[in-house]
Amino acid sequence: MTKATATTLLLVPSHGSMGNSITICDKIYGVQSGVSVIKKYQLTIGEFSSVNPNLDCEKLFIGQWLCLDGSISS
Repeated sequence: MTKATATTLLLVPSHGSMGNSITICDKIYGVQSGVSVIKKYQLTIGEFSSVNPNLDCEKLFIGQWLCLDGSISS
């Protein structure tokens, strides 16, 4: 029998405009070549950006973890 577990990922930025905020991710995704995360998960740019506040989309790499759903706490 396989046991399922829930995982929460905390992203703690080292710098940026969010100050001391922490992103609490309830759903994450590992970047894959040729996949648009926003299209695949039907997210708006605002939704995606709000849980990935310091992300530079020009510097993504395969295997990088992205937050798809979560909240920001300070």
